[in-house]
Amino acid sequence: MSRFVLAGLLLAAALTGCADDGGVPPIAPDDLAAEISSRMEEEVGVAPEVDCPAELPAEVGATATCTIAASEEVTTALVVEATVTEIDEAERVVMFDIAVSTAEEASPDPSAPAEETPVEETPVEESPPAPEEAAEETTEPTP
Repeated sequence: MSRFVLAGLLLAAALTGCADDGGVPPIAPDDLAAEISSRMEEEVGVAPEVDCPAELPAEVGATATCTIAASEEVTTALVVEATVTEIDEAERVVMFDIAVSTAEEASPDPSAPAEETPVEETPVEESPPAPEEAAEETTEPTP
């Protein structure tokens, strides 16, 4: 799957929250959406409406996928993947990067037939020997 980073949009963000067990809490969906929108506004000048259906767990390598619907400012639907890069236990902060791709690039329709490139078959014919080779075969001296 190919991805592109929108206008250099690979952003690091840090959010804090509350956890009952004393550990670093996950980032709530609404907080994650607000942070992504804010970072995109800083980077490209547009604060799109971001929808994050799930929280981002406070574990390095954890991911959450959010979406940005097409609008007047955003001409195509986008998918944003947030990936936790670091946890600061002392400050109770989750740091994450985001990568943006088009919805088509992020999740191609698995029921769509795969594109096939037609391949022309070229018949391979054996060519007759060159006249010099043929002459050598027939003009060898006989004892």
